[in-house]
Amino acid sequence: MTCIVNNGLHLHPDTVFIVYDLEAVGDARTPAQCKIWNLAAIHYVSGAEYSVFVDPQRKEDEYPMPPHADLFRVTKDFLKDKKARPFKTIGAEFFNWVTAFHVSTEAPVVLISHGNFMLDKPLLEYEFGRDGIALPHNWYFYDTLPWFRQQM
Repeated sequence: MTCIVNNGLHLHPDTVFIVYDLEAVGDARTPAQCKIWNLAAIHYVSGAEYSVFVDPQRKEDEYPMPPHADLFRVTKDFLKDKKARPFKTIGAEFFNWVTAFHVSTEAPVVLISHGNFMLDKPLLEYEFGRDGIALPHNWYFYDTLPWFRQQM
């Protein structure tokens, strides 16, 4: 679900705000061909952090070269050193981490990221969907990119 925030919006007082970011390998224009290799989040109110490396379970030759020589290249060895785990285990863990902040089951969760609608939201939904997990109806997404564009 998409969340549009404006001055007239009245949020539930127990709304859970999570700022998150994903790093992925694959073609970002096609979530089905893209896989998460890093997921990091922070609970806005408490400052509690979640950060994990994800094993995208790709063959070594499926890890692309970075678009620029100064950028970091993800490899199977790097992920092994970071003790990366498959999303199947991480997805449930992340889901439980987010829902642990619920004071009320009626309260919405707002997942915030920059470029959320271009990559993070579709990829997160797709990764959960691969494992048969539907995101709850009260999880919303907010993309800071349109807001930044408006401000600048």
